[in-house]
Amino acid sequence: MKIALAIALVGYILGQVLSCASTSYDNYWRGKDLMYQKDYEAALGEFEKGLESEPDGILLTFEKGRALYALERWADARDTFTRFLDLTDEKKSTYDDERWNAEFCIKKCAQMLGEDVDAGDEDNSRFDDGNEDTLGGITMVGK
Repeated sequence: MKIALAIALVGYILGQVLSCASTSYDNYWRGKDLMYQKDYEAALGEFEKGLESEPDGILLTFEKGRALYALERWADARDTFTRFLDLTDEKKSTYDDERWNAEFCIKKCAQMLGEDVDAGDEDNSRFDDGNEDTLGGITMVGK
């Protein structure tokens, strides 16, 4: 009986401590809400907090890239989207839309930094600002 009471007490205390801690999930959703409100600095802070506890957080990384892109921090955004592509390399089909957006944003960041955008063997016309089908950084994180 005393052991059961002690276990219940420890469980209760642990539950109270854990319920006060912010999770990366909470940071993700607070950041998404702040992005919707166009408070990109605060959103970036939430995504970075979430990444402290979940450094390989795929969606946190993607959203951090979006926030950096909206803040016109081109080099940081490019690096973050590149990290996202690395994290999702083995899960390409799962994150197909996000990967397309990340590739678009990387190209736009390079353009904004004055770097040559090498099309390689890929048709670069899909990264054109005039492309109505563009779902990447321009319409995705417009100000």
